[in-house]
Parts: sequence; structure tokens; C-alpha cells
Amino acid sequence: MTMVNPLAVISAAQLAVHLTGARRGIRDRIPAELPFLRRKPDDVVKDMWVFGSGMAAPWPMLAAHLAGILSLFGRARPWVPRAVGALGLFYLAGYLLERNVRDSFRRPDDRTVLHAVAILLAAAMAVLGLTRSD
Repeated sequence: MTMVNPLAVISAAQLAVHLTGARRGIRDRIPAELPFLRRKPDDVVKDMWVFGSGMAAPWPMLAAHLAGILSLFGRARPWVPRAVGALGLFYLAGYLLERNVRDSFRRPDDRTVLHAVAILLAAAMAVLGLTRSD
């Protein structure tokens, strides 16, 4: 019996959260707002190709994430879990720097649960991927 890779399952859940966030960010025009970057609500659709939105990473990063997941469910090369773990670490940093995420925790709203799940999954991705010994 083959055991399911926990990193693959958690990464797939994280990607689902990102896609939900991307949809929400585009629909509600939530721009990326980091301490060093401030985008405009009218540019969210275009920004999803480079900067992402205030709710999700950019499309190319999500495509790399999907490729990593597919590799984890198959025969992953030894570096793939570390790469997926690093992606989780980048996601975690992005969530914590994103203004709308911080505001959501200060004043809970309808996005708070999505942000909390995203942060927990990103942390789990980072821990599982970066501490894995192959």
C-alpha cells in the first residue's frame, strides 16, 4: 500500500486556498499592498501576472506550485520537497507582510478565516518541505 505524501496534500490545499484568494482578490479588486509595494485596485487583474493580488500570489508562482504538487504526487526529485517548502516560506512571509491580511486580523471580517487557513498551510508546507531528510 502506497502512503500519500502529506506535503503534497497540504500543498494542494494551499493551492486551493490561493485560487480562492485569487478569485476573491480579482472580484473585490484587492490590490497587493506590502510595506515596499502598493498597487492600485484597478490593476488587480493585470497585476496577477507579476505582483499577485492582496489575496494571492501571481499566476506564474501558482503554476510553479502546481508543478511541484504534481511532482510530489508522482516520483518527486529530491529537491522538489525543499522547493515546495521554500515556496511555503515565501507564502508565509507574503501573508504576514500583506496589509489586508494584517487588517483582517486586527478587525476580523469575512476574509479572516481564509487568511488564517492560508497562513497555517503555508507554515506547514515550509516545515514539512524544509525539514524533510531524503
